[in-house]
Amino acid sequence: AQAQLLLHYEADTPVAICYRLGWPDEQIWLVPLADMAAVTHASDLIRTTLYVISPALREIAGNAAPGHGPRSRLYSPDHTHLFRPKPQE
Repeated sequence: AQAQLLLHYEADTPVAICYRLGWPDEQIWLVPLADMAAVTHASDLIRTTLYVISPALREIAGNAAPGHGPRSRLYSPDHTHLFRPKPQE
């Protein structure tokens, strides 16, 4: 797959390799497209892996160490919204 993607994207295009998202053993790697296959094979990623390939990830790649970019707070217990109001204390 990497060879096919390199026909359409630059080798330094960021790829988020997301393993078992939402599970306790979740892992996320942010690597250049040129390293995607090597990281996948070295980490033995076979199932439950999502790949996000996008130049839009360049901002995250430039501002954070791999795997330590900003995270969504949507499912955080302290995140409140219309359908999940703040608990009464």
